[in-house]
Amino acid sequence: MRRPTVIRIAIAILLLIGVVGWFVLSGNSPLTRASAIRATCEWARLVPFPSTTKNLTVEVTGTMFTREFQITFSSSEEDITKWLQESPGTRESTPEIQEDGSMIFSIKPGGGAQFAEVTLSKDKRSIYIRAYWS
Repeated sequence: MRRPTVIRIAIAILLLIGVVGWFVLSGNSPLTRASAIRATCEWARLVPFPSTTKNLTVEVTGTMFTREFQITFSSSEEDITKWLQESPGTRESTPEIQEDGSMIFSIKPGGGAQFAEVTLSKDKRSIYIRAYWS
């Protein structure tokens, strides 16, 4: 084998490892994203997100001993209100109204999580969820 061919093969292998690593480990990879959403819904005791959900972002942080998920999405005020009422975690929580008009639902976590919280924006069209286990 000539030297340029070996270098090309090494570069191809590194690129393949990078793509596979992103697909498996990244918070926005299809595998991790779906798993993070399922875990967050279990930990915060939430029903599936409204079908009209837009601008969905998923952030995954932690180590092999901890895991934290931060999810944001937007939808219509009506759909979010219905979702909050149908979700046991938010339904059983009295929201704390913030100075800016947003509302924070401190949730009794499920699924072995230590913390779960949902924040509703002041315009009632955006949700921020934070849940973690350690």
